[in-house]
Amino acid sequence: KEYNAQNSNPGGATSTKSYYANNKSKETKPSLPSLGISVGTSNARVSFLNIKNNNNNPFIVENREGSRRTPSFVQLDYNDPIHTSNYSWGQMAKSKQYQQQNQVMTSRPVLDFLSQNYYNDNKHDKTEDERLLVAQHALQILVKELASSALQKIIGDLPTTKPNQQKQILFGELYYNVQPVITYPPALDFNNKSSNSKSLFINGLKPFSQTSNHIKYVSEPLAAVVAADHFQLLPADSGNSNNIKEQPVLVLDIGGDGLNVSLIQNQQVLYHSYTPGIGVDTLITAIVNLCKRDFFSTKKQNVDGMALQLLNNAAEDTLWELSSHPARQHRSIISIPYLSMDYQTKQPLHFSMGVTSHLVEEEATQIILTNIMREKNQDYNTISDAISSILTDTLIKTKLTPFQLCGILLVGDGARSPIYQSSIKKGLARIAGENFVATKLIIPPNEQAEELTVLGAALIGESNYV
Repeated sequence: KEYNAQNSNPGGATSTKSYYANNKSKETKPSLPSLGISVGTSNARVSFLNIKNNNNNPFIVENREGSRRTPSFVQLDYNDPIHTSNYSWGQMAKSKQYQQQNQVMTSRPVLDFLSQNYYNDNKHDKTEDERLLVAQHALQILVKELASSALQKIIGDLPTTKPNQQKQILFGELYYNVQPVITYPPALDFNNKSSNSKSLFINGLKPFSQTSNHIKYVSEPLAAVVAADHFQLLPADSGNSNNIKEQPVLVLDIGGDGLNVSLIQNQQVLYHSYTPGIGVDTLITAIVNLCKRDFFSTKKQNVDGMALQLLNNAAEDTLWELSSHPARQHRSIISIPYLSMDYQTKQPLHFSMGVTSHLVEEEATQIILTNIMREKNQDYNTISDAISSILTDTLIKTKLTPFQLCGILLVGDGARSPIYQSSIKKGLARIAGENFVATKLIIPPNEQAEELTVLGAALIGESNYV
């Protein structure tokens, strides 16, 4: 049931539909509804599939606030993060991210609990093993709460059990039969067994595996390809469909903190690279920087925790607004009443500013290129230059040409950003030409670009496929 280093597909999970149809189990089992859970660096999502009720299509389960995504944040007690029951998660935890002046509670994304940067005072310094335990505890909280919240909403769609059938214990709660599938970052397939990230996802969720159905694990890009094939997003073949399905698919996942490039072929992640900075967090930081320069430099005010929290919330809303309708929405107004207070007159200070996609791109470009130069010691002029170099390096290391690829799939929270879409198109065009971009680059429509991974997890949970 645990991750097998010889198999890049933990838990033996495979997909549905034609992409992996040849691997279908010979033994047909009763189909269980499947619950897909994807914990990203910034947001988490839950999907559900009951093939008897939903026409074979998985759907996103909204959280308690009615949103299709939940921040991957957990707030823990700063002094005793593991043994206390005092915690919050999701949007409530994220709203406290910049309001921790007394160091009583600490709120951050689950994966960030592994970083030493968040324990930089001598009193609360953590060893590597201690950080791993805290991160595992945070992940357990988030996954349990996500699953419990989702199952409460879909419990009417779960199959009823006969008196002689035993109910399953899932995530500490008593529910009817359901197959959980959890995605994990592709880097885990290429790290050694002692990797903290691998231990976080596999060992951190062991308590659930011991008390519930067998949890399946699947790499994020593999789940995305499964869903892309299910929703017929991959390029159609003009000849033999079996041959094109065997062609590799390149997955570009623009997450919260960076760009993951993965090569998928025959159920395996054959290659993976990660470039920090090309992500949603950089775009949000760019908007916050623009606001701070406009407001605090003229008002001569200090940036307090509450003001920074309000700016980040507004920046995130602005980014989604600019990304949702890029064809007609090139400008957004940020308006925050009572952002700060004039320390001399004791009067409230309000903030209003217009933000354009062009301004955000200029600011984000400087941040991204600075990060890449620091991390990889390479100098570029534009984001598209950097992406072109990253993709060229991928093709060289995998010994492929662009025309051997079935397609290039763009997913992740940043996939809808017109800034990143434009940069990827320009970078690909330099390598293989405009016609290649038009025929091979796959950008799922609307929310599907962000949700494809978790939808694929639900498809993989369908128990006719082992």
